[in-house]
Amino acid sequence: LTMYHPPARFDKKSGNQKFIHHIFPFASENNFFYLPLPLLGTYFLQAQSFLRSHEYAPHPRYRTLSGQIENLAEDHQRLLVISADGMHSSVVEYENCNFINVNSNAEINSFNVDAPSEFTDEPTVLYVTSRREEYRYEFRSLSQPQLTLISGHKKLPEIVGDEVSEDSLNSTFPSTYTTTIYEPENFTHLGADWFTGKLNTALYELPIEVPTLNLKAGQDLNPIKIGGGQQTISVRLKNDQDQQFVIRSLQKRPTKLLSRKLRISFIENFIEYYFTSAHPFAFLTVPVLEEALGLYHTNPSVYFLPTQKQLAPYNDEIGNQLVLFRERADDDWESSESLGRSTKIISTSDMKEDLFKNKLQVNANTT
Repeated sequence: LTMYHPPARFDKKSGNQKFIHHIFPFASENNFFYLPLPLLGTYFLQAQSFLRSHEYAPHPRYRTLSGQIENLAEDHQRLLVISADGMHSSVVEYENCNFINVNSNAEINSFNVDAPSEFTDEPTVLYVTSRREEYRYEFRSLSQPQLTLISGHKKLPEIVGDEVSEDSLNSTFPSTYTTTIYEPENFTHLGADWFTGKLNTALYELPIEVPTLNLKAGQDLNPIKIGGGQQTISVRLKNDQDQQFVIRSLQKRPTKLLSRKLRISFIENFIEYYFTSAHPFAFLTVPVLEEALGLYHTNPSVYFLPTQKQLAPYNDEIGNQLVLFRERADDDWESSESLGRSTKIISTSDMKEDLFKNKLQVNANTT
């Protein structure tokens, strides 16, 4: 994974400060300004870090980004993250995650804390070779390409788990499945009813019969992108007319919301239980209301999505479970009455980009 801002950084943008700077906070910016402010200096440094731009690690947007990348690297320990913003070239093993930063012309004193990394302040070129069992890296001098400044290798963990083999997948399926969102009695051991009430947990454990979503049949749907929010997984599909659809898991997982230190079974189970406060099928009522109001709308349905070759490489993420399936309102939907037979729909993401990046305006007139 290549990115600009490093998830783990130890320079002046990290927000980490040496102990002496908590006593003399102004010395962090000016080496000759030693005004002692014990205790107040700590609050000053925290406020200073928080109020700086999002390029500084303590900024909420930066913390969110780095937390998500670290969670991803923890879940997929064969992932190597390469970034290029820090003012040094370094190799960091940070909480079992592998980060390589490529840059140059930094000074050793640019580090505010002792970094658990190899680094050099000379201009460098990075070479990385990867094999199934390990990766190797070399930082070579930009002025003397034959001179190796940093080198090493790291063994990668073996691929384990229940990854779906495409060769073992069926191509034919029954027309319907009877199943549940969660396994029955999935939450009985929590004993949390006294705190949260009954919620809608019973609906998540209720067996329902739904049609089977065979991506090869009918419209011949192909996955093009995986996504999702903080609770669910979604996959975008495209048919042979370039029309797009979305499938989204009805199961909600708390993993993305929690840092690795909070990924404790009890906490995960409790949050997952709390997710069942939402009605799992409420979205089915929305198009009915929109139709009654004369509004354009998509047509979400519930399907069982079996693992299948057509779903690769996302079988592990979203296969063999109940999903929401609907059109994605974008581009040409002249064939859809509910979308007004529009030939040029602008998606929400495209509209946001036009509004904030291209400085366009939306005409809100309805006449």
